Amino acid sequence: MRKEQGFTLIELMIVVAIIGILASVALPAYQNYATRASVTEAMSLAAGAKSSSAEIFSSEGAFPADNTGAGLETNTSITGTNVASVTVTRTGAGTVTTPGASNELGTVVIAFNANNATLNGNSVTLTANSSGGSITWVCTSTLPNASVPASCRP
Repeated sequence: MRKEQGFTLIELMIVVAIIGILASVALPAYQNYATRASVTEAMSLAAGAKSSSAEIFSSEGAFPADNTGAGLETNTSITGTNVASVTVTRTGAGTVTTPGASNELGTVVIAFNANNATLNGNSVTLTANSSGGSITWVCTSTLPNASVPASCRP
């Protein structure tokens, strides 16, 4: 009597097919996760610009005109793996023009570089608004909806 050893070709092909199906599901999920992690990195790089700008506004009564006015490095010096620049810009006078109303003071713009195809050419804009003596940040983005950080979703 002959004893069989090993796997048949059909059994091996079934295993390869199952691995292929699992990989086709896992790879896009991982790419989406990696993109969201890159956006999180960008938001943490912008946190310094946000706090510095808010502190300048609180102490001087005007939003800083640029990165230098906010006490930051140049916009292209604030970079990360997927972040090309973080830029502070004043909107108009950068002061409260109508007491009690919402006044737009300025923006912090995060521009992405080409290291991630999904993020390349996109940006996140954090707009500083003053209302009643406090600053609120409104987030807008040109990112695909799946990549937008939770703090930027409506």
